[in-house]
Amino acid sequence: MTTGYNLVLGYTGLFSFGHAGFIAIGAYSSTLLVMNYHLPWPVGLVFAGAMCAAFALVTGVLVLRLGGVYFAFVTLGFGEIIRALILILDDITEGHFGIPGVPPLFDSLTTTYMFVFLMMMLVFFIVYRIVHSRIGRALIAVRENPAIAASIGVNVARYTLLAFVVSAVICGVGGAMLVHYLSICYPQLAQILTSVDLIIFTKIGGRGTLVGPAIAAFLFTFFPEMFRFIDEWRPLIYALTLVVVLLMAPMGLEPAIRSLISRAVTYIKSRMFSRSKYGITGG
Repeated sequence: MTTGYNLVLGYTGLFSFGHAGFIAIGAYSSTLLVMNYHLPWPVGLVFAGAMCAAFALVTGVLVLRLGGVYFAFVTLGFGEIIRALILILDDITEGHFGIPGVPPLFDSLTTTYMFVFLMMMLVFFIVYRIVHSRIGRALIAVRENPAIAASIGVNVARYTLLAFVVSAVICGVGGAMLVHYLSICYPQLAQILTSVDLIIFTKIGGRGTLVGPAIAAFLFTFFPEMFRFIDEWRPLIYALTLVVVLLMAPMGLEPAIRSLISRAVTYIKSRMFSRSKYGITGG
């Protein structure tokens, strides 16, 4: 989901606070279809993606022309509307209680993790193909300066809408997979904190990088679990870790890792060159 969100924030520069809404739409679409009509969960995942694509298309046409802080505020309102609808339509969504008993993806956790890994590789492939194509170059041009991008013939509205829709579909399918894994669909998926998590993971991992946001999402989902035994201190530890990482790697984890590897290679090469220069050889 973070990798999908990175298409919007990392490659178009737009802050969306409404992607939690797409996660919830995907989760509830798959849950209601599978549980009410007894269809297999792969159909639910496809339906979740289709519903998110439809909502993102309509929402994007209406709000993408705003840009900047106005876009952020409108998408925040979209996410809150979805959350309010989930609570209001409690005869369908069960309101605050959520929908328990969602069918699992697989009976085996090992098989489930393998499937999630394969889906993650598919998302990486899709995003890689997008950002390393003419579409990706257009998105980066829009991120740097929409006016200049438009002046050289880039259809700003079309490309940003495409990134918004693809991002929403990935988040929606991810939300559906999440509730099938947890066996419960709950309204907190649509709360603003879910979108904030996506923003944090994208920034920590490195905006506009391929695997950085996913690495950050994994680390900052796994790391707090190590401190379950001191539950009251977990928020403080989480916040301090964020501050430390941002101070040490302001451009993100992936650029920092690349820089460290580059420096290590340069150092090793320099040492090898100095040893050979003075006739010092191994053996």
